[in-house]
Amino acid sequence: MIIPNDYEIPAPESGEHPVSVRRAAQLTGYSTHVINARVRRGILPSCMPMGCQRGRMVYVSQLRAVMEAPEVVACS
Repeated sequence: MIIPNDYEIPAPESGEHPVSVRRAAQLTGYSTHVINARVRRGILPSCMPMGCQRGRMVYVSQLRAVMEAPEVVACS
């Protein structure tokens, strides 16, 4: 099942600044597992060095385009 892309990133959080994976999950409605998987695969750009697990950050401006990809599926 594909998750609909009906989330809205609020204006105060838009821009080219980094947010944590947990905050990115709150903004998009996807789980942290999905976002971390996208970073590991190189689909979602990360602000952290390669292989860094703790404290991983992603750019807000990259979230919408990357999370709209059709292969993102729901986690139960």
